[in-house]
Amino acid sequence: MNHYVLELTEDGTFRPKIYFGNIFLIGEKSNHYRHTLKDKGRGRFELFNVNPNNTNTNCTIRCPKCSSKLVRVTANNYQCVICKGK
Repeated sequence: MNHYVLELTEDGTFRPKIYFGNIFLIGEKSNHYRHTLKDKGRGRFELFNVNPNNTNTNCTIRCPKCSSKLVRVTANNYQCVICKGK
């Protein structure tokens, strides 16, 4: 399973960037990243907030594999329609 940090782009979408460090310490190291994304396999992703007081999870996120828009399935679960069939 890969972990990604989300960077806000100019058009207001979040672009995932792979993160190799300790995902639990990301809130202490940098205030730049506000969301993390966990790859659960088969085109499924789970979104986490770094700040527990921030409850906004309504984000437009790009898929880290194919750059298409992720579809929201539940409150913090997203799915890629293109990568789902692969």
